[in-house]
Amino acid sequence: MKNLKINKSIVVLAALVVLSSCQDLFKDKDIKTNPNYPTDAPAEVIFNGALVELGELYEDTDARIAAMWSSQLTGLSRQHLTLAEYQVNTNTFGWFNYYYLAGHARLVQDKYTAFGNFKGAAAAAVVEVMAISKLTVLFGNIPYSEALQIEKFPHPKYDAQADVYTQMISRLNDAIANFDKAGSISSDFIYGNDDAAWKAAANTLVARLYLHLGQYANAISAANNGIPAGGDMLMPHGTSQGVDQNLHNVFFDINRPADTGCSYTDDTDNVFLVDLMKGRNNANTDETALINHFFQVGLYTPGYDPNTTASGMFSPDAPFPLLTFYENQLILAEAKARTNDLNGALAALNAVRAQLSTGDVFGKTISATGRQYDSYALSDFDAAGIANPKNLATQQEALIYEILAQKYILTFMQFEAYTDLRRSFKATPLVTLGIPAYPGIGQQIPNRYVIPQGEINTNPNTPNPVPDKSEKIPIFQ
Repeated sequence: MKNLKINKSIVVLAALVVLSSCQDLFKDKDIKTNPNYPTDAPAEVIFNGALVELGELYEDTDARIAAMWSSQLTGLSRQHLTLAEYQVNTNTFGWFNYYYLAGHARLVQDKYTAFGNFKGAAAAAVVEVMAISKLTVLFGNIPYSEALQIEKFPHPKYDAQADVYTQMISRLNDAIANFDKAGSISSDFIYGNDDAAWKAAANTLVARLYLHLGQYANAISAANNGIPAGGDMLMPHGTSQGVDQNLHNVFFDINRPADTGCSYTDDTDNVFLVDLMKGRNNANTDETALINHFFQVGLYTPGYDPNTTASGMFSPDAPFPLLTFYENQLILAEAKARTNDLNGALAALNAVRAQLSTGDVFGKTISATGRQYDSYALSDFDAAGIANPKNLATQQEALIYEILAQKYILTFMQFEAYTDLRRSFKATPLVTLGIPAYPGIGQQIPNRYVIPQGEINTNPNTPNPVPDKSEKIPIFQ
């Protein structure tokens, strides 16, 4: 009996020890933390992830829609046929990826600023504006001043688009100043932590925004400090499927071959971009090599297809252009042409042609065969000049047409082509490329994307009624 009492005491004591140990065990913060779902990370890790998100955002379906509506690409089957025919509604689009990226970029800025790393914060500010600027130029008025602060503003107000531009330019100007302060950039696989390259890219982005607004003097000032030759902001890619491939290659070649193309039927019935490029050769210009770099006939369809071969624009490892020397110089050229500095505009255009003559196209080198870009003179833009195929009345108009055409070509699959299409109808003098609407359906090219249903359902500040696709965005009204 005595031994039984002792054994019972031991059991009770052991149970108490186990219970006490269990309580202590579950008080350990490591047990309550799931390592697969971190709630925080160092700024450089978040920044690295944000750059990945930036590539996804600039090579996404919204970018393909912009290319289709700009007649650089067309839809041939399934969903992309309906998108090409402008069949969109509130269920077509989504804003999550835009604000997800902008939120991460803002978090990096907050973290770096707290530690006095102004250069790192500046690079993140550029990324934030790259997300927000794409969103607003496609959709118009959006939440921004109260966005990215969900605890304080769970239902952010919509800002007037002009105010969004003011905020973006202010953030970029602060970033440009911060690139000259203390700190460093880390985990940057685009520019290799080169703050001078990021500063130049920030200036090009400012120039782009001022061009959208028609503020040409400001655009010129920013572009003068923009991306130099060889300094393109390119999203790098590799050949590992499902890991680092060019996302347009994944769409065109792997996931949806023949869903899109650059001809409606065969190689005699093409989107505007193909026919424009095929008709541009003259005594100073041979664009054959660039055409072959962009397109190949018969890869997936009977007509022209985006070139996904190893040497093509959309090979698996092809870098994708985000901000470039070509865009910077063509912003400079257009802004100068529209302010009657025709010699300055021509110099900027010829700088583009000089770089093209080296074969440099966004990290690849196009063939020397069929590659000619000799400099133009102003007389080439006279009524009978070789650079005035539309026989426009003035040198200024002809020069602007050539600048717009060259930029349209060099923004293939970039949403800025769709931006310029809409912007050109507001700019003066009025010069457009004459990009046609999708044939045979009796509709005009839409002026905007439609606010998504997810935003309508969750934000009571969403405009009511939601602007229709035919309504111009405010800055182009």
